[in-house]
Amino acid sequence: MKKSIDLFLMLLFVICSCSSGSSSEVAEVEEPDNVGELATLKTNEAEEIAAKQAVIWGMLEDNGGSSVFERGVCYGTTANPNYEGTKKIASVTKGSGEFKVDLTNLEGSTVYYARAYVVNKKGVAYGNQVSFKTADLASPLLVLGTIKVAGAQDLFLDVILKEHGDLAIQEIGLVYNTATKPTIADNKIARSKVEDKFKERIRNLTPETLYYVRPYAVTPGGVLYGEEFVISTIKKGNFTYSFNQNGADAATVTRIKAAFDLATTYYNNFTSIVKHVTVNYSPGTPTADANFSGWINMGANASYQKAGTA
Repeated sequence: MKKSIDLFLMLLFVICSCSSGSSSEVAEVEEPDNVGELATLKTNEAEEIAAKQAVIWGMLEDNGGSSVFERGVCYGTTANPNYEGTKKIASVTKGSGEFKVDLTNLEGSTVYYARAYVVNKKGVAYGNQVSFKTADLASPLLVLGTIKVAGAQDLFLDVILKEHGDLAIQEIGLVYNTATKPTIADNKIARSKVEDKFKERIRNLTPETLYYVRPYAVTPGGVLYGEEFVISTIKKGNFTYSFNQNGADAATVTRIKAAFDLATTYYNNFTSIVKHVTVNYSPGTPTADANFSGWINMGANASYQKAGTA
């Protein structure tokens, strides 16, 4: 009887020892990660095609059973563009599965290939390939405005940049010559900055001479010229004066001479007048007094001793 009890106790000890030792070694079985399949999608034809931009819509038809991390369009000038190349992420995503990509900074007159793409846990999936050709680059459009004034040696013209076009404008101005179709190799006046509207003065011309004038713009694509305008300088004036100082002080003499020197420059360059005028200092004259026969009296009032009076 004692042997049976001892055997039972020994067996119970062994069972308990095995049970306590194995409990910490039971491995947890992980569920397999279901990554699903690649998504399926469609690339629509390009829309709103311009010289440097286009719009492409993609359509996610099936996400492949997992979340979508990214969607967009791969594009380039060679067929079958991929994720490792040039791509653009969608700017608009709809619940219907549609997504929009705005392609910018494209080259004009160029064929592009594009594929919509979607990234999920399985990887990158592509839609069908589409191709499109960008429009020709638009050139700047320059015209001359309504102001066109001719002097004997000067021309004054208005220039208007009506359209900037798609090309960067590096320089803008006027070209002119005595022969038709002047270029920047002839005579040019370049502006210090590009402006949509500006006035330009052409100096040191020959009186009574026909000039051809064109606005121009320099771009990476070359030099572009606006419409040609033909204008003639006028005959140079012949205005002279003599000055009877009649005891005027030095300051008065200086003011009156400066006024008539400036008037002489104006008359000779911007009119064809032929005239000699005698200028008299006349302290008794309140302002100024003149006669078409060719004399003018300048009074003592300093505010009238200026070119506007002359």
